[in-house]
Amino acid sequence: MITTKEKNPFGTIEFTDTYKLKALPSTWCIALAEQGSGSYLHQNLISDFQHRDCFLLYDTEDITLSYGEGKPCRFTLFSFSMDDVDTSGAADKSQQLLKQFFSGRVTFQHFSLPRKNYDAIRALLKLCNQILQDTLPVSPMIYRHTFLALILYFAQTGFVLKPESQLFTKSFSTREVMIAQVKHLIRQNYADPLPLSYLAAYVYANPSYLSRIFKADTGMCLSAFINQVRIDNAKQLLEDTDELIIDIAISCGFNQIPHFNRIFKEYTGMSPSAYRKAYRHRAL
Repeated sequence: MITTKEKNPFGTIEFTDTYKLKALPSTWCIALAEQGSGSYLHQNLISDFQHRDCFLLYDTEDITLSYGEGKPCRFTLFSFSMDDVDTSGAADKSQQLLKQFFSGRVTFQHFSLPRKNYDAIRALLKLCNQILQDTLPVSPMIYRHTFLALILYFAQTGFVLKPESQLFTKSFSTREVMIAQVKHLIRQNYADPLPLSYLAAYVYANPSYLSRIFKADTGMCLSAFINQVRIDNAKQLLEDTDELIIDIAISCGFNQIPHFNRIFKEYTGMSPSAYRKAYRHRAL
């Protein structure tokens, strides 16, 4: 992670497995989901995230992000300390808003941004980053004001989307927690055998009950979801590596090539070798 103690407080992470996100000492971290979806673990609670979600965490917090399916997860990170926030030119109401929002009582937030809010925050992040690259004498002053606008916008958005009574965690039913935990387990261990009995035991549920509620809530049976996660990871390896197809199959939980070929074609409409060839042809 890049922090404000270095030249540039901005950074980008991209992953198709897991990533532990933690702010460095005495700093805040904003993490904006630019691409991908998955789940995250925070204080023993597993929740989902998707494109346009935003995280704010202080150095006392950490979350473990897990890749879900489809495109790789990509986050824009921005680290800052309260020493970076110069409110001398801000109105009293703005100063009060920042003081309330970044008080010690709130050290973690996660919320989904409407498109217009996401586009605005993303644009301000990009602009701040561009200004930091400039060497003009007035650049530091422009950066301070742009940065203040970014933080104010972020604080205002946080209050609008997340009332104070709901700042710390999302309210989940036991059923939702159970399904989120199973998804997280599958995404973390897709290379291993994942029988229904094992998944049910993990969440202390009856196998038939788990199977029923999973399909009712997701529209997919458990085996289909497992295959989807495995095939998504196999596609990524076929696109990005030169690994042998048999090695890719094994690393994604398929112990027999014929079975892997059949499932892969079922989900993509082509064989693994044809998929790799087609992808490379497009890339060229």
